[in-house]
Amino acid sequence: MDLVTAAKRVSIAMQYAAKSKPKIVNTCTLPLTSARSIDLVVSKLAVVELPGRRETLLETSPRTSG
Repeated sequence: MDLVTAAKRVSIAMQYAAKSKPKIVNTCTLPLTSARSIDLVVSKLAVVELPGRRETLLETSPRTSG
């Protein structure tokens, strides 16, 4: 998408899992819409920042145990 190409930061809001399998993966198997990587992931379970390809947990849901 053109919006992602020109963006300074790329954030996505998504469900963590589908059919009991995590949707966050190391390598995308679907066609890419941009060569840019994601900077922030927001789901019902947590907010994760991805600076320099490292995951940093910023916030968790109160319902998340651990």
